[in-house]
Amino acid sequence: MSDVPAGFPSRGDAETWLGNAWRGLAAAGVASVVLVQEGREVTRLVLGKV
Repeated sequence: MSDVPAGFPSRGDAETWLGNAWRGLAAAGVASVVLVQEGREVTRLVLGKV
């Protein structure tokens, strides 16, 4: 997906974006996402089938 931002101002902004975008990501074949903050993995989520 070309509309995925390279970064977010806060973790809350990233989580909000993901909450709105996960169905489209899953439909595009994305199996999982990782939220990274300051170089470390914060959250890993497996996307379900739509």
